[in-house]
Amino acid sequence: EQRAMDEDAYQALKADRYKEITFLLRSATIESCATDHSYTVKALGTLSVAGTSRTVTLSMHSTVEADGSVTFTGSEIIRMSDYNVERPSLLLGVMRAGDEMTLTYNLNFTK
Repeated sequence: EQRAMDEDAYQALKADRYKEITFLLRSATIESCATDHSYTVKALGTLSVAGTSRTVTLSMHSTVEADGSVTFTGSEIIRMSDYNVERPSLLLGVMRAGDEMTLTYNLNFTK
């Protein structure tokens, strides 16, 4: 059942102690894309998942809207084992989740 799988995932991510996945930006590079209001951003920083922190570079697409708002979107595949996350399992361990999970982010900034 999906609910049981979700609960196992939250337990594996230690969500009771670490309510959020966080990213602390250290630096970024920005490159203009072919369109006037679109950019590619590579953000270097510290990603913290389930109490473990690692230095990563997140890639994202950015768009500046006419009203001055800015949107950043992207996703990154990370390995649970890199963050000491035990892979969720089903059927008493007969089936285990893969080591990779996708972190998807969507940031909206308005004036």
